[in-house]
Amino acid sequence: MRDARTPQISSSTASASSAEAVFHAPMTRNSQLRANALSGDSELGESPTSDFDMLRDEDRPQEECGVFGIYAPGVDVARRTFFGIFALQHRGQESAGIAVSDGQKIRAHTDMGLVTQIFNEEVLSGLSGDIAVGHNRYSTTGSSKACNAQPILCESSDGTLAVAHNGNLVNAHEIREAMEKVGEEFVTSMDTEIIAKMIESGRDKPLEGAIFSMMERVSGAYSLVLMTRDTLIAVRDPNGLRPLCLGKLIDCEDEHCYVVASETCALGPVGATFVREIEPGEILFINGDGLESIHFTGKAPGHSRATRCAFSSSSTSRAPIRSCWDKASTARGGAWANFCRSRRPSRLMW
Repeated sequence: MRDARTPQISSSTASASSAEAVFHAPMTRNSQLRANALSGDSELGESPTSDFDMLRDEDRPQEECGVFGIYAPGVDVARRTFFGIFALQHRGQESAGIAVSDGQKIRAHTDMGLVTQIFNEEVLSGLSGDIAVGHNRYSTTGSSKACNAQPILCESSDGTLAVAHNGNLVNAHEIREAMEKVGEEFVTSMDTEIIAKMIESGRDKPLEGAIFSMMERVSGAYSLVLMTRDTLIAVRDPNGLRPLCLGKLIDCEDEHCYVVASETCALGPVGATFVREIEPGEILFINGDGLESIHFTGKAPGHSRATRCAFSSSSTSRAPIRSCWDKASTARGGAWANFCRSRRPSRLMW
């Protein structure tokens, strides 16, 4: 990391050379991914029409996606989200995206590559609003193509819904085949779209009811950050197999300014402090009324008891600052953890 500093976005357009200076090692790899995406081929040489293929590449770090969300009226949420997913870059380097709501409409920008390659001042200035969701992708299911970048948009009983997902559904093939038999059409090869389609199919019920119905059908590990026009939503699977934490902005005039992220290392760079972890099976709604938490109490496939995330941190390349798996991460020590602990909002430029 260049001088161990968080990158600053200048008023000029970010160049590829500056991105390469920050992330020199992954640059060649992601340039190839971009070329493959444009040509319609994945890393395994798949054709553009290949269905729902599992991507396994043992030559790269076996990490997971990074998710980030922010509710902060009056704050440049797109820029904060940029810093949040930049701090989570180690969790996925194939693609990234940000979706923003201004209360009326949700706008999204996604692309293949690293955060610093995709977002510059011009792009961020076009993403104005009070709520944002960000995502870094590492493909556990689905190939490396531009159409698989997140967040993705779908419809719900509350209007347009942005969906960012970290995890892997073990019964994704079964659910997808069942949905295709009744006429559902899929445009991506990832299980995130399956989650979105299941929520979308519940438009005849309140959004929380549609989320409950989805959780009753899926089996596996997942953390979700969802966004409607006026609400940020955090969802964690009943077993708590994927990490998700809650933070609070310390420089926001509105008392209800909150952040959710895969790891607490994303909180400091955006000016937030750790509040707590999202609990297993919890659905947390964040809006102008504050926080509203409900818990999934139904029966999910493969759900036996609430468990803590045992391996998520060991699959990443740097340690979270503070979480339930700190003991597992301290074995690595980590200069990045020390850097994040020493970071102060006054040293950042937003």
